[in-house]
Amino acid sequence: MVTRESLHMKRLAELVSNGEDRIIQILHRYTLNRGYAKYSSTLEEAWRMSVRALSSLLISACDTWNEPPELTPDEDYEQDPIAEFGIIEAQRHRERGISIVMFLGLLKYYRQSY
Repeated sequence: MVTRESLHMKRLAELVSNGEDRIIQILHRYTLNRGYAKYSSTLEEAWRMSVRALSSLLISACDTWNEPPELTPDEDYEQDPIAEFGIIEAQRHRERGISIVMFLGLLKYYRQSY
């Protein structure tokens, strides 16, 4: 059965899939204007790789779920590919000397870009 929520998820997947250049443009502008560029690459291609990886996960989630999943305190995030992506990226950034505050700030701008 096609529900309103499943149509929204399909539309979200389409927007993410077709909006890569726009997402990168917005994200790049945020990082330049908010001072994150001095700690990260200024090359759009580097941002494209991360946006493409995150977009792929989001599109897959939209294909999997008919509506956004509810989060519970007992959620098994070790089995969630989107959470795993965030954990791995946080670890990579920490290894490069990026603080959790800076990582979360940048993550906020990713969210706003999408």
